[in-house]
Amino acid sequence: LELDEAAEARACFTKSYQIAVGALGEKHPQIATILNNVAGTFMRESKYGIAEALYNRSAQITASAVGENHPSFA
Repeated sequence: LELDEAAEARACFTKSYQIAVGALGEKHPQIATILNNVAGTFMRESKYGIAEALYNRSAQITASAVGENHPSFA
């Protein structure tokens, strides 16, 4: 992604996040996937602190949903 594309992608992921939270709730594994995607856009823009916080939140949701020993958490 180019930098301007990262911002555009983030806007799309943010909209999907809002829809998914409304439909599925904050702790659904799909929310973790969306947060992971948003974090990737921040990584592309070298905004590592924001990305790290989102990656950590994604990991927490995944661990809570499937357990820390599940293959999708590793």
